[in-house]
Amino acid sequence: MLKTIFCLAYIFGAAIIAERFFKRNGAEKTKNEEPECRDSYSELSERISTLNSMKESIDTINNMIADIMSCAPGEVHKTIIVKIPDSSREYHFLINGEDAPSELFLEILEEERECVSTSLRKEIRKIS
Repeated sequence: MLKTIFCLAYIFGAAIIAERFFKRNGAEKTKNEEPECRDSYSELSERISTLNSMKESIDTINNMIADIMSCAPGEVHKTIIVKIPDSSREYHFLINGEDAPSELFLEILEEERECVSTSLRKEIRKIS
């Protein structure tokens, strides 16, 4: 009987010590996590801004592709102006949707859309 009482007292004491240990470590962990939460919030905010920017880029590219594809030979023509940033030069390309410049611009835009989409997926994975 005395052995049982000592066993129960030992188990009860060990449980109290373990509870205090876990409470103390949990409180310290919470204090340590608060600055990280603030940092992760600002990082998350920056990543969301990056995601929005990438989404807007994809939307712009899709609109440009739709503009080129809406052209029809003999009916609808559009002009694409390419400006060179380091100089005052600019080039005008008249496209009709089926000529070589149209195909070239569609190819360039589709490649750019794929690159931006891939980057967007990578950024989304970083947040997850």
